[in-house]
Amino acid sequence: KDDPKVTAAASWLAALGTAKGTVQDVMADRPPALRMTYDHALLVLALVEHDPVRHQAAIRRSVETLVDGQKASGQWAYLVTMGGPLDAGDNSNTQFALLALRSAALAGVPVPKRIWQRAAKHFEDTVAKDGGLGYGCPGTLEGAYGSMTAVGVACHVIARAMLLGPEKAPTFDYAKVPQIGYGLLWLAVRFAADRNPEIEKVSMAPAGAPGGP
Repeated sequence: KDDPKVTAAASWLAALGTAKGTVQDVMADRPPALRMTYDHALLVLALVEHDPVRHQAAIRRSVETLVDGQKASGQWAYLVTMGGPLDAGDNSNTQFALLALRSAALAGVPVPKRIWQRAAKHFEDTVAKDGGLGYGCPGTLEGAYGSMTAVGVACHVIARAMLLGPEKAPTFDYAKVPQIGYGLLWLAVRFAADRNPEIEKVSMAPAGAPGGP
């Protein structure tokens, strides 16, 4: 982490501004700025790994942005200020937000308890009867498939672990939580290393949506 190029890259990331852009701004490739949930999440993960003390101001800024960006559903959308048909959020953006917030919290940056509560409730309420999960945005990539089921299990575990705290989390049997146990079973039955299980059964995103034609 002390390599001059790595240090310079981390400093460049920490200095990026935050923009309340639109989908059109992102697609038009406006000047570098943090507009998307992915942007803030990956910045937090990188800066916490590099030096959470040195980059604390930038980490806290993005953590606050992610906290404010959580939807009532417990999810995050592509843009933290986004409106429109995808405003409910999706499980892919939610995964990155939770990974970042967990990393920041373990580095000592406060994350409100409600963040973990909403996220846990989302994954409790949206697991299919067979344990699978999909993209999680109504009308987009409908149906359960491997990568999103793995995301759902991991995110549910993260949320519950953060609610349990450092003393109870390491010894808690997460597989006994029905929705987590069903998700693990879904993955065990369908696991494949050469493809994304059951992605071929998923209906594609509508035209104009991220991931769509």
